[in-house]
Amino acid sequence: MDILLHLHAAGVGHVLSEDPPPPGAWVRDDAVCRGHIPAALSDRLLPDYVRYGTGRTVWDAVARTYQLDEAALFYHRFIDFKFDASTPLLEQLAHLHAMAVHMEDVSASGTANMARGKLPANAQIPEILIGQYMFSPTPDQNTNGRFLRQKLAHQWFGGAPMVATLPTITPLNGDVSYLRWKESMLLVLNTAGVAHVLTEDPPPPPPPSCDGGGGASPDAAAAAARRKWARDDAVCRGHILAGLSEAIFPDYVRHVTGRSLWRAVARTYDLDAPSVSWRKFTELEFNFTGGGGGAPSFLEQLAHAEALGIAGEPSHRDLVDYTLGQKLPADMASRATVVLSDGSISVSMEKAWEVARIWERNRISEEDELGVRAAMAEDEEKGWVCCNFGNNAGIGLGAKNTRA
Repeated sequence: MDILLHLHAAGVGHVLSEDPPPPGAWVRDDAVCRGHIPAALSDRLLPDYVRYGTGRTVWDAVARTYQLDEAALFYHRFIDFKFDASTPLLEQLAHLHAMAVHMEDVSASGTANMARGKLPANAQIPEILIGQYMFSPTPDQNTNGRFLRQKLAHQWFGGAPMVATLPTITPLNGDVSYLRWKESMLLVLNTAGVAHVLTEDPPPPPPPSCDGGGGASPDAAAAAARRKWARDDAVCRGHILAGLSEAIFPDYVRHVTGRSLWRAVARTYDLDAPSVSWRKFTELEFNFTGGGGGAPSFLEQLAHAEALGIAGEPSHRDLVDYTLGQKLPADMASRATVVLSDGSISVSMEKAWEVARIWERNRISEEDELGVRAAMAEDEEKGWVCCNFGNNAGIGLGAKNTRA
């Protein structure tokens, strides 16, 4: 939600779902949108997604890694949910409601009935209140989310127009990640509408005088284009210089255009050679123990491996896919195998992602189930009832077992 808020506040969120019109404002909006998304990634993840050239492609790539089948996951968690005597009941009811909203294939009445069965027997909550509180339709569930965005804007900004914030740029020096600095600086330049001077040539100079008078009056439109370019180039150069630390600022101030300054900084700090990426790719080994303890999940590792391989051999995707297939578990690789046009067998990255996402979703569900079982065993060992269903009127939530 935070990154979507930034994108819509900047007026560029539309590029995630709309097709581009002819060149114009769309190009600028897409560049700003793409800049905000990498700015929200950690330093560890940024290199794996920076290769995507549009806002939509980087958005989809991040979603491919992190947005699993929420309906299935929330269904399992909803089924395993148990009320806890130490937590306010309405707070838990709100949590149960949040999970139910994501269960797409279960009706509201079905989830309401399932929730009623989980309530502690001594819960004094009228049936009608449960239905109204949990499962009555609300505008927040609008499919396009416009109401929710408007409500958040009103709550967080007092109804005032939203203003997108730009990332704080740490001045570049030897201790700062150049990739992070570069992406943040591009976001600033694209937001200011001056990044085009880094890649486009300036307008041609005015034509020489034909009347011998020392100079003809240039066309008004061409003159305005040259003035705009000069202004944009000066702003671009100023932003880049402002992003340099005091230690290196004197080394680059001599460059008089934004493009020459940008290239000079890159010449010093942009050292990610393809050979280095390929070596890291070939040496990479997957860790299949899961994503606990802060370790990267398998999907994060797959995104990292794919990024290294493509950076190392950008023109030989088939080699990247084949090498990656050798690193996957045999059962996963076999399900992602395809026959190429020359008759050889390789791994399809698209299929590998499909299989990996199923594998990761199943792993999370199994961990959830193991966690519930462990909690139940602990409660049983302590002699506590972990949950009471239905109308066991004589026993309250968390009541002590009465064993003979």
